[in-house]
Order: sequence, then structure tokens, then C-alpha cells
Amino acid sequence: MKRVFAAVAAVLGLAVLFIILAGQLSIYLTDRLNTDYLKLYRENATGISSPWYDEGYHIVDNRFIEEMSRIKKDERSVISIGSSVCVVPFHGEIAGNDDSYSYRFMTCGNGCYRSDQILFKLLSGEDLIGDEDIIKLEISFSTFRNPSITITETILDKWGKYKVLDEEGEQNRIDIRKGPKILAPLYAFNTYLIRIQNVRELFMDYMDQVLKGSHGTGLTERAAQFGIEMNGNYDDLKIPGNFRNNYFSPEAEAETLDIADDMKDITEGLIKDIDKNCHLIVELSPMPPNLGNTDFGHAYKDYVDNRLIPFLDENGIVYVDYRDDYAQNEYADGVHLGYDAGIRYTNRIMEDINEYAGKITGSF
Repeated sequence: MKRVFAAVAAVLGLAVLFIILAGQLSIYLTDRLNTDYLKLYRENATGISSPWYDEGYHIVDNRFIEEMSRIKKDERSVISIGSSVCVVPFHGEIAGNDDSYSYRFMTCGNGCYRSDQILFKLLSGEDLIGDEDIIKLEISFSTFRNPSITITETILDKWGKYKVLDEEGEQNRIDIRKGPKILAPLYAFNTYLIRIQNVRELFMDYMDQVLKGSHGTGLTERAAQFGIEMNGNYDDLKIPGNFRNNYFSPEAEAETLDIADDMKDITEGLIKDIDKNCHLIVELSPMPPNLGNTDFGHAYKDYVDNRLIPFLDENGIVYVDYRDDYAQNEYADGVHLGYDAGIRYTNRIMEDINEYAGKITGSF
């Protein structure tokens, strides 16, 4: 019997070791892909935006797992909540910023108002927001999605460390339940599985291109249908997953969005909740002009101009407005900013945030 237990323990130990090594390999592979496709991103290859991964995590789907551990170590942070149209990370080598602040992302791909609520609850529940930290809440077209389940909730289920609960008797209010500490090794183990799944999805997408020829050929032509001249030199390359996207059809994107009254109320409620106890700056994120010209785009503009901005002014909440700062051909894939525009966006927002930080500390 002892031999059986020993054999089972050995098999389990080897399985755990294999998963950990595979997770480390995932980090290496995604770092390598970021490096390879960053060159193409800089050269305006059609539909390519990079980097998309950080420590093996998808930069806007599950990066917040690593960000929470980083925030714990930060002396002062600017914490971005939302779903930015720019995927250029805030690094000192590409953007001038105040070194006294670390820039952190609590974001979600295809994010929405509900994801924003969850991400803020994670921060506040873990007491990660200090007296000198700044919360930047991104309000964009993406805020107004209403999926049956958010990507944030899906990732939390995979991680297992937290569970999202809806508060009884409160419309669209959420709470976060933390799992028992005794299961900490399991939560850590699950993070390796999340990284491995990211690489698996990239591999399956690449194989689909190999088998079906569904890579970038024709992407430049589709972009041209919407008046965007893009670099088609790399259309024949097989580029997996997020590194090459196609959001050029504004009508298709608008179909996933809704400017419903309950979304407006919840968004404004979240702004008030954050502003009660935090230094808050609201970002009105860049709006792709083609999307802005759809029925949704017009409704969104009307809401921001005639309700949201007056609401912010009335409550004395600081905001920055970047909605109309970029032409359509400055977007890499229809909704994510291209490299050059992304760098300008990064520098601009850091200047504005540093000015806001100066007012908080009294140095301005």
C-alpha cells in the first residue's frame, strides 16, 4: 500500500512540476511573440497591435492578477480601471512619466461597466488603494457592453481565489467573496494554467490559419472599405490571436454596444463610489471616428456631452477628454491605437496625470 501511495504522490508531483514548467515556458513564448510583433506594430502592419502579454498573462484579460501583487509593493500608484483603446503599456523607456508613481492596469478586454465594478471591488476589498494613489477610471464606448458574463468573471472563476456575488435587493450591485487562505497553493497553481491556456489559444489560432488560410490576406482590402489605408506588406504572414485583429467594421462593433439608461446609472454610481474615498480622475477615452458616426456613436456622444460631463462638473470630479484626438487611420485595427498614436496618447495622459498628482500633493 505504501508503494501505491508513493507512486501516486510521485505522479502528482511530476504533474505539478510539468504544469509549473509549462507555465514558465508560456511566459517565455509570449515575451518572444511580443518582441517579434512589436516590430510589425511599429511598421504599421495592417491590424497588428502589440504587445498583448505580460508575464504570460493577457494584457487586458488577466494581467490584473499580477498587477494586484505589484500594487501591494508600490509606494504610490496610478491605477487604471477600464478597457483602454491603447495597448501600449506605460513603460519609462517609451513614455516620460513621474518615477514617483507606478502605473498599473486593472483592465478587461471587451470591458464594461460591470467589469469596472468588479475590478474596483477587488482593489478596495484587498485594501490596495492608498491615500496617495490615484484611480483613473476609463469611460469609453466599451463601457457600454452588457455581456451575459464578463471576461473578468470568467478569469476569476479560473483563478478560484475570488467569487463575484450580486447583492440582494440592490440593482446591479456586486460584492466579492474571497476563498479560504488554506487553498492558496491551488490559486497559485491555477495562475500557471491560465498562462498555459493563453498560449494554447494562440497556437490553435495559428493552426487554424495554417489549415484554413484564414490569416491576414485581404485584411488591408477590408480596412480600405472603411476608408483606411494600411500597410499590407505583412498580409501573408500567419500571426496568431490578438496580435492581429479586425475591428474595421464600425457597424459590427456598434452591434455589441448599448447606451441603456441602467448602464448610465450604474456607471455614475461607480464614479461616486470611487470618488468618496479615492483620488479620482475620469478619462473620456479616444473614440474611433468611424464608430462615432454610427447610431450608437451619436447616442454615446449625446450622453457624454449632455449628461456625464455635467454630472462630473456638478460633483467636482476631474476629467480629461481625449475622445476626438485621433483620426481613424491612427488606429491599428479599427479600435486600438497604432504605435505612434499610442506613444502620443501615453505621453499626453502621463502629463495630465502628473499635473493632477501635483495638485494633490501641492507641488503645483
